[in-house]
Amino acid sequence: MNNINVSFTVNEAQVLVQLIDIAVKSQGLAAAEAALVLTRKIQDSLPKDQQTGPSGGTDGSAGQEGGPTFADFSGGASGASGASGATTGP
Repeated sequence: MNNINVSFTVNEAQVLVQLIDIAVKSQGLAAAEAALVLTRKIQDSLPKDQQTGPSGGTDGSAGQEGGPTFADFSGGASGASGASGATTGP
């Protein structure tokens, strides 16, 4: 087996785990097995005080203060109405 080494900051590794979590939520069981293997490798390489599960925080930040912040689209995409909420067209 050929191995490669990639260096990530702790923040980058946490974001990568979150992206893998999003992929599993999107693709379901088809992506779950590979995601589990990769996520465990990433989390095992993190410092012990930085290890949390992808659902550790309620805002997707893996439960770490000062962690990555993602855009909140829970209010829906701006779509045709634009960012101001004003509608266009008939």
